[in-house]
Amino acid sequence: MKLKSLEEVESHEKFWSGTRLRNYKVGLNVKVDEDDYYDYILAYALWEKESMMLVNVTNGLGKNKAGSVYGGVLPVRLDTGSAVVDRASFEFTLGELKDWFIILD
Repeated sequence: MKLKSLEEVESHEKFWSGTRLRNYKVGLNVKVDEDDYYDYILAYALWEKESMMLVNVTNGLGKNKAGSVYGGVLPVRLDTGSAVVDRASFEFTLGELKDWFIILD
């Protein structure tokens, strides 16, 4: 699996609904540090056209959080002609980005 750190994302890069992310060091009781993560998908918040949300899509390894929404919404950039989020949206919602990655494949 190829990952790109959100810290390395350029400010001009845009992300659409369906983008997958991985958050490491979430505090799971696992034997291998690489298994300490949750996977999320960027999805439209249907009740708020100017926001997207991160929905947990993790399965396996006893990680039963699938369907849970990350506690915050991402502001959408509508000035681009489509609903997208950028690095600033992630920083606004997540704060520190060091344990967050874009799943590229």
